[in-house]
Amino acid sequence: VENKSGIYAYEQRSENLPEPDASLLRKNTAAWKFFQAQPPSYRKTIGWWVTSAKQAETRRRRLEKLIAASAAGRRLR
Repeated sequence: VENKSGIYAYEQRSENLPEPDASLLRKNTAAWKFFQAQPPSYRKTIGWWVTSAKQAETRRRRLEKLIAASAAGRRLR
């Protein structure tokens, strides 16, 4: 029997990236400035995309993609 929390996935979204991820993004100044310049809806959606991965390796890859795209001034879709 599966234990349900009664909270839908979209209700669990955090407004920000968790601190370990955010600190890695802040290390790249260009990426951090671009990311901070984006609307809150984009930051929330991308933060959820990064943190919703179940495996740590997938989260790391997604964060690397986010940092590379932000440093290049591109938004992820």
